[in-house]
Amino acid sequence: MDIIDVGIYLFWAMLGVAIIIILVYAIINMISNPKNAKKTLFQILAVIVIGVASYFISRKLHYDVYEETLAESLKYKMSVKQVVAVGMGIIMFYILAAAAIGSVIYAEISKVLSK
Repeated sequence: MDIIDVGIYLFWAMLGVAIIIILVYAIINMISNPKNAKKTLFQILAVIVIGVASYFISRKLHYDVYEETLAESLKYKMSVKQVVAVGMGIIMFYILAAAAIGSVIYAEISKVLSK
């Protein structure tokens, strides 16, 4: 076991501890403030719904396209599942970016109109 292996194991251990601390803090915060817990759970559910929707959109788009671009996909050694996963990530990013930009525009317009 050389120094790189020790570093990798140390990284995973620290990441695991950080995730545990974050989860414990989030659970304590949700128990102490149930109103915010409800909002947080709805936001998590919204992200999951967007993820599932983008997966199905990507699957529909890329299963059809994969057959046409099979040679190029094989050139990069990508399977259908990998192509769909990358497409899902890109589609999810576009949806969340559009939602973020739309919410900023809505906030600015409502601030101007409320004066």
